[in-house]
Order: sequence, then structure tokens, then C-alpha cells
Amino acid sequence: MKLRTKILLAIWGMVLGLLLATYVIINYWVRVQVESRFAQDLKSNYSAVTDLEESQSNEIERSCQIVAESPRLKAVVPLGDKNTADQLCQELNQSTKSDLFILTDINGKSIVELIGGQHANISSAPPSFPTSALHGEMSTDVWQVHSVAYRCASVPIVIGPDRVGTLTLGFRIHPNDIFAIRAMTNSDVVLIIDTTAISSTLNDNDQTAIASWLQQTKFDFHSLHFRYSPEVFTIQTLHNKFAATVCRLNHEGGTAAIGLLLLKPIEAEVQGVLSPVVRTFIILSLVVLVVTAVFGFIISQGITRPIAALVKGTSEVSRGNYDFHISIAGGGEMKYLAQRFEEMSLALKEKISQLAERNRDLETTLQQLKDTQAELVKSERLAVTGKLTAQLSHEINNPIHNIKSSLQTVLKRIGPQSPDHELLDVAYEEVERLANLTRQMLDVYRLSMAPLQRVPLNLNEVIQEVMTSSTPSLNEKGVNARLNLSHSLPKILGSRDKLKQVFLNLIMNAQDAMPSGGLITINSASKNGSIVVDVTDTGIGIQPEHINRIFDAFFTTKNTVSGVGLGLSVTYGIVKQHDGTISVQSTVGKGTTFSLSFPLIQS
Repeated sequence: MKLRTKILLAIWGMVLGLLLATYVIINYWVRVQVESRFAQDLKSNYSAVTDLEESQSNEIERSCQIVAESPRLKAVVPLGDKNTADQLCQELNQSTKSDLFILTDINGKSIVELIGGQHANISSAPPSFPTSALHGEMSTDVWQVHSVAYRCASVPIVIGPDRVGTLTLGFRIHPNDIFAIRAMTNSDVVLIIDTTAISSTLNDNDQTAIASWLQQTKFDFHSLHFRYSPEVFTIQTLHNKFAATVCRLNHEGGTAAIGLLLLKPIEAEVQGVLSPVVRTFIILSLVVLVVTAVFGFIISQGITRPIAALVKGTSEVSRGNYDFHISIAGGGEMKYLAQRFEEMSLALKEKISQLAERNRDLETTLQQLKDTQAELVKSERLAVTGKLTAQLSHEINNPIHNIKSSLQTVLKRIGPQSPDHELLDVAYEEVERLANLTRQMLDVYRLSMAPLQRVPLNLNEVIQEVMTSSTPSLNEKGVNARLNLSHSLPKILGSRDKLKQVFLNLIMNAQDAMPSGGLITINSASKNGSIVVDVTDTGIGIQPEHINRIFDAFFTTKNTVSGVGLGLSVTYGIVKQHDGTISVQSTVGKGTTFSLSFPLIQS
């Protein structure tokens, strides 16, 4: 992809990102404003519905009072004649066009119960509702009878100072009433009995979603004081979101909670507000893209031409033309970059002239590598020679000691006058010389006969050299090694060869302790003015009774000929020659850790 295209795409991406961010902010702001406005509207609707319900209840109450003042009704109630009362109630029910008509005597016993002009058994009225009328109190409420809501009023029937019964009239809340409330409040309305939607002004999909929400949330406005104050909340359905409040119609003593759920569709309103905004954004985006394309092309031309000149300059330099001049008109960053590039070309030319000197440095480095390789061979030879010397010395010393003891015993028995005494004395001297020779061989192995020359050195380098020479042997035995060496390890004064032997002995011991393979871990660090090195294996471990004797000469727990008991003794001596310390911790069956400490070079 060309740079010009990348610049245009970057500009377009930035502009579209800003437009998208602006749209998101507007969307959020519109949503907040819609929800706030709907909350205020619903509170106003709540007040309007409450006033409407109060007005209708007062009207029903006045109608009920008028009917209760009927002389014929006052004459029929004390008689208790149901047939006469039924005939009269049918006439009064037709005249009032009520949907529910209940007449009771002074004891609250029902005389006539009519629903829609037909006899019915009404048992779901609030128990306190007719009772209040028996005590001379008029009351209004909303009843639920056979899953139908009725606005009801109950008044006492009075003859003189005496109450002889009660009259209750009720008018069904029809779907037309719900649509009238919608027209008045400009809100969708759902008539609710408990958690069941009886009727609504919603479309079929929204009505099904609201009914499902009522069932799933177990909506309970027994616990909410919807009767006395508006409480706005949100309802989230699968395809829409509503702001809602509930206006409770009946008193809290009713057997079923009856109310009107007022709804405002938030998503539909937001989409309606945003539709012209979206169209405007689309047109604005197209205009901005065209404008930015023109300006982007102009800007990219000013960038790509100097870059093309720089590319040509790099091609010339790659062909060896280090004196090529890059021509860029004007000034600015590109001109400065071209100047710096020419300076780089001249510097490159000078660097090439220094290549021969660097080659000599490379040859020196190669020689150092050869020296290092020689050191590795020397380390391996040291390990093999040391182990062989220790084995021979130990194996030869035993028969020499026996021969020496036998010769001493024979010399004592035969006396100096014996003609064989001189011959035995020569043999004794030769055995003594042989014993001294084996001790010298052992001293050679311990490197104690050579003068100790200590120079500043880095223990990490010593450890890495020993590990390089020991890796083939470790791999052959199935032993892995892991080095955790501090990168900023200070130097100590020491003998490289002797310290190599120290770590070689420890590594060989660790290898012997893991006949079935395992892991050797070497850690180095600077602590409290000393260099501390830990050599850990996962071998068989050391028995507790042997811990205090492992540094003794010729002490070994190995059953094979390779174990002669000299390695750790030599290691201990070398560490002491370096003013250091060595300690061991071991757990049988888990492994062993040797900890070595060497003092730093004092300033």
C-alpha cells in the first residue's frame, strides 16, 4: 500500500472516528433527555389519572346516593322480600345502567346481587367495603369480580334516623375507558389485576412482552405505595424499553391489587428523534470525506515527493555512491532529514575505512576463542587426570602400607646382624620412597605444591567454563544443568585453575549422586560483602551421620572404584586457601546443596 493511500486512510479514519464519537454523545444525551422528559410526563399523567378516577368515583357515589333515596327502595329493604326487591332492583339497574348492583340488609346480608342485569354470586368484594356503609359511611373503591374490574360506590339506606341496609353500584372499566385515558395522557395504558394484564392500548407484540415481564418479575405493587405517589421505573423487553409508572385504583385492603400501568416507549422515541440526526450525519460524513480526500491528496503530495528523493538516495548509497547529493526543495523536516542522510553517507564511508581495523579486532577475538577452547580442554583433562590420580594414589597406598608394616615387623625380628637385614632395609626404603611418591601425586591433584597466584576474576566465567567442559559427560548420564547466575557479579581474588577444580569436584559428585539422571542447579549472587554460590542436585542425598565427615580425606560412601574420598577434601582445602567457607545441606532422597562463600576484593 502506498504512503499516500495510508495518509488518506488515516485522515478518513480520524474524521469518521470523531463523527462516530459525536454521534455516540448525541445518542446518549438524547436518551437521557427522553428518559427525563418521560419521567416528568408520567408524573403529570399520574396526577391526571388520579384526578380522573376521583371524579368518576364521586360521580358514581352521587348516583348511588340518588338511588338510595328512592322511597320504593326504602320500603322494600326492611321487608326483606327478595322477589319484590329483585324486581325493583332490576328496574333501578336499568335506569342507572350500572354493571354491578348489590343490595344488603341492616346485617350486611345480601338481598340482591346483579352483574350485567343477571343474578350472580359476588364473593370477591372487600369485606370492609359494604361494612363501612352499614356504619353510615359512604365509600368508593375498585373491585375485581370474575377477573373484571369495576368502579364501585357503597352508601347506607336510611329511613329517618335508622339505617336499614346498603346499596352498592359498580361500573365496569371497559377497553374504551383505557383508550380514553391514553388520549388524555398521550401514554399507553395497561389495566393490571395483580400480575395479569387485562386490557391495554399496546400492539399485540408489546402487550405480550409486558404480560411476560409482569409474570417473570412477579410485579407486586402491594409493597409499593403507588396509591399515594408516582414512582417512575423502566421496563426492558426483548425489542423495546419503556418508562413506566403505576396508578393503583383500589385500596390496599382489596383481595387483588388493581391498577393502571402507564407506559412511554423510550426506544421508539429515541429512534424518532435520532432519525433526522442520522440522515444529517450521513450527508455530513460524505461531504467531510470528499473534502478530506482533496486536502489529504495535497498533503500527501508534499510528503511523498521528498520521501521518493530519500528512497533514491538510499538506492545510490546501496550501490556504493556515498557522495550522492539528495535534492529537496524548500526547508522543513524533510530538508533536515536529507542533510542528515548525507552526513550518514559520509560517516558510512568513514566506517568502511575502519573495517580493516575491525577485522583485526575480530582476529584477536578469534584467538581469544581458541584460548577459551584450550581452557575447556584443560578443564576436562584436569577432571580426568585428577580423578585418575586420586584413584591410583588411594589404591596404591593400601598395599604400600601393608608391605611397609610387614617389612618393619621382619626387620625387628631378624635383628641388625642378619645377612638379610641390609636387603630388607633397602626394600623398606624403596617402599617408603613409593609412599612419598603417592603422597606427591595426591599433592599434585590437590594443587597444593604449586604457589597460589590469586588474580581478580569473575566466578560466573569460571562456572560457565567448567559447565562447558562437563556438559558432554552430564548429558551422557542423563543429567541436566541450569545456571542462575547474577549478571552484575563483582570480582574476587582467586586462582582460576583451583576454583575450576572446586566446581568440577562438586559437579562430578552431583553427577555420581544421580545415577538415573536428574538436575544440577547453580546459583550465584552477591550478599553482605561476599560472593555466594549454591550447587544443588536432585540426587540420593547424604545420610545425617555422614554430614560431618564428608570433607575428611579418603572418606567416601561410594561403592565403586571411582569413589576414593579425595574430591571434597581437596575442594575444602582450595576454598580455605581463598579465605572462603563451604557448607552442605542434604535431605535423603531429595538432594544436596553445597554453599560456597568468597570475600570480595577490598578497595
